[in-house]
Amino acid sequence: MNRFDVLYDPWIPVVTVGGESQTLGILPALEQAHTLRDVLCESPLETYAVFRLLIAFLMDAYSPASVNDRVSIYRSGRFDPVVLSQY
Repeated sequence: MNRFDVLYDPWIPVVTVGGESQTLGILPALEQAHTLRDVLCESPLETYAVFRLLIAFLMDAYSPASVNDRVSIYRSGRFDPVVLSQY
């Protein structure tokens, strides 16, 4: 039986800041988010759904309790791979 791991197996179409198209899993996409320009699915609704999934994943992994927590995450410039992998 084939297995597909949405966390690691590539399924999210992205474009890097250099313009290169790639396909990434959830964790690689979030770990490399600071090097990505866009998520570019075949339809806008699919793109929106992927963004919603990624945001939900991040909100649960980080559990920011206040606006200051969100500002701190933003100012770090990237998502912490340790936080993501522990989730």
